[in-house]
Amino acid sequence: MTRLISWNIRHGGGARIEAIAEAISDHDPDIAVLSEFRHNRFGAHLHEHLADMGLVHRRSGRAAPPANTVSVASRYPLTPLPRTRHLGQWSHRVVAAHCRDFRIVGLHLPNLKAKLPLLEYLVSLPRTYLKEPSLLVGDLNSGKQGIDGPDTFVFFEGAYLEKLESQGWTDGFRHFHGLKQDFTWYSHRQNGYRLDYAISSPPMTSRLRGAWHSHPEREAGLSDHSILIVDFD
Repeated sequence: MTRLISWNIRHGGGARIEAIAEAISDHDPDIAVLSEFRHNRFGAHLHEHLADMGLVHRRSGRAAPPANTVSVASRYPLTPLPRTRHLGQWSHRVVAAHCRDFRIVGLHLPNLKAKLPLLEYLVSLPRTYLKEPSLLVGDLNSGKQGIDGPDTFVFFEGAYLEKLESQGWTDGFRHFHGLKQDFTWYSHRQNGYRLDYAISSPPMTSRLRGAWHSHPEREAGLSDHSILIVDFD
């Protein structure tokens, strides 16, 4: 069994980095996909903690602090995959690698319509990603109206999520929990949203054994996001 966690650690973690590292360790992951990672002393310290946990292999987006990026840490070697589309100013928000016998794409999509180039990237991935075991993982800042946020909130990205599904991709959380509402981020008005995803290709979907959220870390103030946990064979 392989365990993957995905967590937006909020602004690079800062003074929370020790508690963040401890929380990650408590879940004993084999792979960690961290969004809002920053290449500063806090990020370096977190990488040291991850290596102590056995996550000695890593790939990260290239961006000077204080820019937020994505870092993928793993017990298993990570071989970078070629970029399939020009992403311009958001290239550091995508980390694609081959890990063992599957592909993993770590993601952190920006807010509002700035995320459009990355959504286009996802729906334009080569067919090989669908034919082989693949996972698209991270904070997508996206959802579907009526189930992933307040009933009145309009997610313009819903059409892209539906297109991914029509291509054969599966939302890992929905695969196990159907239409259940379980939010991973709350606004200052306490409106809940599910923004964090693990989306699997058909060969990977058959290997999924569980997908759920851990909320105590968010509730304790370690981040403004809950942790997404995925177990697979």
